[in-house]
Amino acid sequence: MEVSTAQEWQFLIWSLLTGGILALLYDFLRISRRMIPTKDFVVNLEDILFCVLAAIVLFSAAFLKNEGKIRWHGFIGAMAGFAVYRLTMRNMFVDGSVFLMGWLFKILFFVLKIILFPIMLVYKILRRPFLFIGWYSRKGMRRAAAAARVRKSQMRQKWKNTKQTVSKK
Repeated sequence: MEVSTAQEWQFLIWSLLTGGILALLYDFLRISRRMIPTKDFVVNLEDILFCVLAAIVLFSAAFLKNEGKIRWHGFIGAMAGFAVYRLTMRNMFVDGSVFLMGWLFKILFFVLKIILFPIMLVYKILRRPFLFIGWYSRKGMRRAAAAARVRKSQMRQKWKNTKQTVSKK
């Protein structure tokens, strides 16, 4: 089957878009790394998994858009799309997203503070009485435990005395 030049250009454009989308996905990975500190092992594992995902996406795009034919210009186009995105949008997108996520978290924590304010107020009001009651109840429990120990030793002594009186007879 003959492949026209229009189909080749269309496949090249799809390859460029695929490379740009993969670069965007990698930037989402970079954003998550900035927001949540990760260890080197996890970073390396994420990179390996991303490369496997990228290979699957590139081969499936080549298979679906080029009638199952895998050609080098598709992969070169994907690398070019990745490079163009990284050179033009890389830092703007990541820095802007991290800045925006930071503000969203600040707003979320502020809203949570407002929502939880009545609960914290009730907690602060009731904290002192509960601590006071708890202190005295612990003191009372200690006294009760000490009294139980004394009573137990008295019972043992009585038991020994009765044993001795029974054994003498």
